[in-house]
Amino acid sequence: MNRTLPKQTAFRPFPSGYGWEFASIPFDPERLKVELGLELTEDADDLDAFSFAALEDAEVGQLLLQSYHNPPSPLTLVFVDAAISRQRGLAALRRLLGDVDIDWVVPMETAAARDQANRDAARSR
Repeated sequence: MNRTLPKQTAFRPFPSGYGWEFASIPFDPERLKVELGLELTEDADDLDAFSFAALEDAEVGQLLLQSYHNPPSPLTLVFVDAAISRQRGLAALRRLLGDVDIDWVVPMETAAARDQANRDAARSR
């Protein structure tokens, strides 16, 4: 597959203070390395070990790709600053990775709308 390699950057905190996952792509850590030429950083949380890489986009800033090591199927979560809309995040993902398959897109347009939906769901329980 001929693809221009995306501009990788060192991870830094998102300007708003947190990021939100707005999409996922069907890549495991090995595919991120081989197909996209990314250098991955290893880490772990309370779910599993994971690999991540940060990409730089001129319009939205940083996209963070996070891939857990033991998912049921290849999966990389894509995060953007919480101040960035889903539409702008998807446009940046396309600019950086081209015509990559996108497995899932969050149904809410913004992180604030997602957070409100989560609060509403918690209240209704």
